[in-house]
Amino acid sequence: WIHVGLGAAQAAGDGCLVELLAESLEAVVSSTFSGKGVLREDHPLWLWMIAGPAMPLPLREVCESCDVVLILGAQMGEIASCRRQWPGRRTKVIHVDTDPTVLGA
Repeated sequence: WIHVGLGAAQAAGDGCLVELLAESLEAVVSSTFSGKGVLREDHPLWLWMIAGPAMPLPLREVCESCDVVLILGAQMGEIASCRRQWPGRRTKVIHVDTDPTVLGA
């Protein structure tokens, strides 16, 4: 599962790289509010605009079946992390950001 934020939106430009990565990994894609639009919302791998407990139950079940979440360019602050409830402690996380001060936020 890939979760993208504003940093990914700015770096991706037209979103082709995120789309290519998602298709290569066959990974669903969600975003923060500021990352919205990185992947077309009519793309078959597009999941939802936010992640965690705020997602509808069927989408949460999809996410819970994923072994890893790849977070690209998202600071994962209070809102993006659903008040630190997401991702859960048992979820393997790979967090990529150009600003090293946001990793593990």
